[in-house]
Amino acid sequence: MARLRDLKGIYHQDCDMAGLSPEFFKLAGQVKNTGRLERCRRRRPYPAQDKVMDLGGWTGSLTFTGPVSPFLPLLKAGALVGVGRKLTYGLGRFSLF
Repeated sequence: MARLRDLKGIYHQDCDMAGLSPEFFKLAGQVKNTGRLERCRRRRPYPAQDKVMDLGGWTGSLTFTGPVSPFLPLLKAGALVGVGRKLTYGLGRFSLF
């Protein structure tokens, strides 16, 4: 939640760092997504600690319907900087089109 709040504070038009309003969550509840996601498992050697790291995630596509426009600045920011854990290993990336 803190990452979402920080992205909003940096990239959203109202620049309110105080947090996310109840209206934000109300609108978010109206957004629906459909798509085809598949669980993805990858393993990456980690020579510094002489082990193999498991990297899991999701791959596929999503389509959002509903009041999406208030969330576009956040989605664009997330596409620029990435979201989630293990960004340095190439996870947490997505594109908008």
